[in-house]
Amino acid sequence: MFTMALAGSGRAEAGGLWDWLEELNGPGPSTGWNLLYNVRCFGKDGLPANAAPDAVPEKLSGRFAVPKYSNANASCLFVDYRDLHAAEDPRFYPVDVRITEVGTSAWVHSAVEIGAGVGWMHFSSRNPMTSEDFSGNRLTISFPRIVFRPFLAIPAAKFRDARWGFFQMYFKETIVVGNVNQGDFASKPGTIFDRSNQRVESVGFMIDLRALAETIRR
Repeated sequence: MFTMALAGSGRAEAGGLWDWLEELNGPGPSTGWNLLYNVRCFGKDGLPANAAPDAVPEKLSGRFAVPKYSNANASCLFVDYRDLHAAEDPRFYPVDVRITEVGTSAWVHSAVEIGAGVGWMHFSSRNPMTSEDFSGNRLTISFPRIVFRPFLAIPAAKFRDARWGFFQMYFKETIVVGNVNQGDFASKPGTIFDRSNQRVESVGFMIDLRALAETIRR
């Protein structure tokens, strides 16, 4: 079983975004940053706060359609990129982890999305004593992926605008498919571990690049 210790987030730079990935029963925990891009949404848009009682939500259409209003009934395709770093510890030298995922999420509330993703994890490290490099790749499956958009939870007409969802908080569970052992990383003498299909938890903040750009332009 894993033990979550949010103190791991303390390694993130002060004032910056942080992203925290639970340790893989090996290196970690890892901290870093996360960016999101919603590619295309399907379903029906929401309505502005001043909409007429008989107003009908519009169907989302177009190659890169996203909701204009936070009370949309929509599902979205997304691309999620994470860049993480695990500091040196008694068993391992520093490890860099990069994860790219694609998936879909459903707007179950104006401020909440629930979804799932599939992606690719790349990790790399170097043993400074021998100058030997280590790297590997693993398939990842994330479910559940729960996203909270705090600005859209504010009960004011201004925040019915979905672009205020650019700042997000998330929690997810990810399965790292396949076997991972000490030979995949720059491990220190005497380090032994071997795990298969590990489930790891992560929490953090992320920025929706598309929503942020549209918020800045308005």
